[in-house]
Amino acid sequence: HGYSLVDETFDMDLVGCLRKGIEQLFHLGLPATFVLLFDEAWDLARSSRTALDQCTHTQNQLNFDLLAWYIKPGTSGFSPHRDRQPENAKDTFHSDDQSKFVTQWIALSDATTENSCLHVIPKMNDPGYVEGDKDEQDPMSRALPNKESYQNIRALPRKAGQSIMFTHRIIHWGSTSDADLTGAPRIAISFVSSDPTYEPPLVNPQHFTAEKNPPFRIR
Repeated sequence: HGYSLVDETFDMDLVGCLRKGIEQLFHLGLPATFVLLFDEAWDLARSSRTALDQCTHTQNQLNFDLLAWYIKPGTSGFSPHRDRQPENAKDTFHSDDQSKFVTQWIALSDATTENSCLHVIPKMNDPGYVEGDKDEQDPMSRALPNKESYQNIRALPRKAGQSIMFTHRIIHWGSTSDADLTGAPRIAISFVSSDPTYEPPLVNPQHFTAEKNPPFRIR
């Protein structure tokens, strides 16, 4: 499918701590990704690295492409996109068809259809997923050629602490959050594992081990 729902939750005390931290950053007018300045974000990154190591190709490793979001009511996450657009899409998969780039997107608050949960077009409904996209045709138009094809879109709501793993080639986006949202906003964080021959780590892995977090100047 190009994605997998991970129902097993992370440490909920840690999830709640990071959610509160991102809420405080939002109220201070600061980007959610600033939460990566704090040790708790790296504690979660360590747990995510373990999950990614267990679920992705053995050559993949944490590459430090890290993001966090606070989607306030009436706004949306990223518009439809692929995380990577290589010249030769087939070369970005291992010989066993496992992806050389996998994201784990973790819900820190409940992600619902009302507050901008992720939506995807599954691999089997997307001719450009492995084959690659055509310069003369928009990938979305190619994957959704008629009104019936819109029924292939999948909404992926997640409870706080649950996650989604997906490849760099799946078309995905965050829907627009209800302007009159009564529940909590969508708050999330993501970590990436990649094959260094495709995309090397942005930070020397020696800075992030089982015993230590990256120094503040690197974060």
